[in-house]
Formats: sequence, structure tokens, C-alpha cells
Amino acid sequence: QDYNNKDKIIKIGSETAKTRETRILPISPKTAKHLQRLIDIAKTNNEEYIFNSTYGGRINTLNVIKNFEKYGKQAGITNKQTTPHQYR
Repeated sequence: QDYNNKDKIIKIGSETAKTRETRILPISPKTAKHLQRLIDIAKTNNEEYIFNSTYGGRINTLNVIKNFEKYGKQAGITNKQTTPHQYR
């Protein structure tokens, strides 16, 4: 419901946004195409979320952060933080 395929925008609600203000983000046609594919897959599998954990259900934020740290170490990036925020 936060994605508008026709206008190619994503709405970030105030309850989620860092600034606590609703934002509208335009996305490229290519990104919209891939996002729609993920939405269609989730609907086909009766999933509530489009990005799911390996075990099903919503991805835990802490697990994402830990994975960035793990893969950063594997890549030899040890002198810098390897967080999702660093790569956004």
C-alpha cells in the first residue's frame, strides 16, 4: 500500500521516517519493474512482506546489521564500519 506503481513512488510514513515526517520517494522505472516482480512473488506465496527472512516472515533489522558486519569482515573491511547506513 506504500508503493504506487503507476506514479513510480514509495511513501515513507511518518511512523517509520527518521524525521517523523511522511516522505514521497520517486523511483526509476527499472527499480519499479523489479519491485513489482517482488510484490507479485510475495502475493503468489501469500506473504505479508516482500523481503522475507530465510525462515519466513519479516527480516529482523538487527540481523541485517550483523550480516553487514560479517560480510564486511569477510571482504577485509575491518578499519571501517560496515552497516547498511554506510552503503545507502
